[in-house]
Amino acid sequence: MLSRMGRNEPDWLQQLREFCRNSGIKIMAWGPNTVVVEAKSADRARVIASQLGQFGLKAIEDEGDAYAGILSLSKTS
Repeated sequence: MLSRMGRNEPDWLQQLREFCRNSGIKIMAWGPNTVVVEAKSADRARVIASQLGQFGLKAIEDEGDAYAGILSLSKTS
């Protein structure tokens, strides 16, 4: 799913993928207005949320994410 390029991908996704690849952030899943990344600690989740804020993404509060070692973010604009 992540390797496919197609019309269904949001416009911002390719730039986000490049940034994440260069920053060592692993994208686990994505949707039209969301992205899920690996974040194995609360500190790492805060750093990633701050970095991805430049793409208009905001962390979604979810206790299950912390337990699973992931961070869900939603497009705000």
